[in-house]
Amino acid sequence: MIRNTIISAAAITALVVTSAFAYGQEAMPAASADNTANAVPFAETVNKTSTPEQQDEANLGLDKDDFESYAEYYTYITRMHHTQGFSYKMIALKDDAGRYAEESHVILKGYSGAEENIVIPKRLLGMPVRYISKDTFASNKTAKTIKVPASVEAISSGALKGCKAKLIKASYLQKQKDGAYRAMITVTCNLNGKIIKNSYRAASVTGLSADKTITMKVGQIKKLNVTAYVSGEKKTGYLDPSILNFTGSDMVRVSNYGYIKALRKGVSTVEVTLKTAGNSPTALAVVEVKVI
Repeated sequence: MIRNTIISAAAITALVVTSAFAYGQEAMPAASADNTANAVPFAETVNKTSTPEQQDEANLGLDKDDFESYAEYYTYITRMHHTQGFSYKMIALKDDAGRYAEESHVILKGYSGAEENIVIPKRLLGMPVRYISKDTFASNKTAKTIKVPASVEAISSGALKGCKAKLIKASYLQKQKDGAYRAMITVTCNLNGKIIKNSYRAASVTGLSADKTITMKVGQIKKLNVTAYVSGEKKTGYLDPSILNFTGSDMVRVSNYGYIKALRKGVSTVEVTLKTAGNSPTALAVVEVKVI
């Protein structure tokens, strides 16, 4: 029988530091019990006798008790994984319930497939793809297009060296002077009648804010404006909604641009998160909507 267990704090820390160092990013904090509601359920379909190929093709994360020894488990969490032609590393974090949290993510390291129109998966090993490393698609002469999922936060400089494929990506994934692409938030404000736009790295967003309560009539439509905290500082102006996820309910519907439509009477909530940060509690705005 496969038993669910929780990765120890020491193991999590070691894994995060190792993976983050390999990519050149700051290590992410371990998930907490507060994130349980937003965690990804743990699947149990791979047994202890599975091969590395079977583990990766199952496209889920495994627990240390799925292996005969801790040495085998450590090899699994630190080795290069291969699925659908993609080579990748994982940063695997669990919450206190033993489920993989949204802070867990995948870093692409290479691609060996021959597809002309490459579609990068939204998730590998049950975790969102967050980063694309240097040389991932370098010298690829076959690819014509590469579609990048909304979850990707950064593409390293040199990831497409010698590759002429067209990137199909979100507008907020912007090219930098060093040739890298990074997810950026755009904050627009009106200063004495002049429209000013400022950009900040999405990775630096520490919080989102919006009206706590909105009252609407059935059939009415209202725009939900969201502000951001960057490195703890609230920025004046409203976020470009293209980088935001809006979650409605059966009482209200929210468009991709943040327009709320009241469908029926009652009290509901709308949640707002960054597409690149999953459901991190530090980048979440909750709005109560009263439909009368």
